Amino acid sequence: MLAAKTAGLRYVDDRMPGIRRKRSGSAFGYYAADGARIKDEAELARIRKLAVPPAYRDVWICPLPSGHIQATGRDARGRKQCTLEESGEVNLPKGRRIGGLSTLEARVLSFLATVEVKAGKRLSN
Repeated sequence: MLAAKTAGLRYVDDRMPGIRRKRSGSAFGYYAADGARIKDEAELARIRKLAVPPAYRDVWICPLPSGHIQATGRDARGRKQCTLEESGEVNLPKGRRIGGLSTLEARVLSFLATVEVKAGKRLSN
């Protein structure tokens, strides 16, 4: 949880209320926890950007753009698959922000920021 907070993310769990995906003809409809269909174009764009495969069932989508897990679903073999937050940006201590990174680079820097906070000293330039 500390790593998620340090990276500017919120720790979430797919057992919490979230957005559900339901097939609607040849496309999908997305529904909030209260059952209302999501029509906001910005929210739909965020959901589409997650690119959850159409074959996944029991899809849960995080209602928070800052959730450390953005979506879960079950593949054809019933295995749970997760989509993690992949903005390519990292919030570092003291307001430093780095953008345009690969997912791996962002995660490594988030980890290093967590280590720096715990150690109480700066480890990198």
